[in-house]
Order: sequence, then C-alpha cells, then structure tokens
Amino acid sequence: MEANELRIGNLIKSGEKIITVKNINLEGINFDFCCEQNAYEYSEIEPITLSEDLLEKTNLEKKEGVAEHIQYGEVPYKLFMTDKLLISKNGSDFSVDLRVYNGACQIAHMCNIKYLHQLQNLYFALTGNEIEINL
Repeated sequence: MEANELRIGNLIKSGEKIITVKNINLEGINFDFCCEQNAYEYSEIEPITLSEDLLEKTNLEKKEGVAEHIQYGEVPYKLFMTDKLLISKNGSDFSVDLRVYNGACQIAHMCNIKYLHQLQNLYFALTGNEIEINL
C-alpha cells in the first residue's frame, strides 16, 4: 500500500490483525501514537477486501429484489445505498454509482472499488462523515 491511498481512520490489516490508521508518515503508519512497537511499514500492511458480508456491517441501507431486464428477463439484485450512493457487486469489484437530483433522480457511474479503505475515503469525501462499520 502507498501513503496516498490512506486517510487517518482507515481500517487496514497486517496479517490477520485489523488496525485503524492513526498516523501516516514516510515510512509507514501507526495505529497508536505512543508506542514505536505499534508502527507498520507499508510493506507490512494490506487493504481489507470489500465483500457483501462486510457491507452488511455498515450503516448503508440494503435493498434486494428482482429487476426485469429486456434481454435477460428477471435479474436478482442486491444494493447497498445512501441518499447519494448505490453500491452493487460487479464481478470481483463493487460498482459505485452516484445519485444526482436535479428535478428527477439520475444515476451516474462513478467508479469500481475493491477495498474497504476506498469505500471509507469515498464516503467521507461525499458526505463529510465517517461510514459506520461494526466489525
């Protein structure tokens, strides 16, 4: 991982240990300010892969159902959403769409994400709030 991918408050892992980033510096991250033993170099940390199970542990609203598709017939769907975001599984990634209201609701595709810290960063950038995650 690189420093420019992270924000204070991001959840990442080192081995099986999930840690919250508290400080970012040139050599790595700290998850506690007071002790040197709580420092990790960037080569020692990795992102947490996003999954539907993980999304269910957030404050995002979950919607499931079946949509009618002209070519494919009935297609099941599962969405995780806020008033601004729609997140759905897209192969090994998750598709993030932005809901825009200008008289009517329009949906625009923003990006695909793979990792929890990407969702945390995007959510904060759009709402100014931290996403709630109950691990």
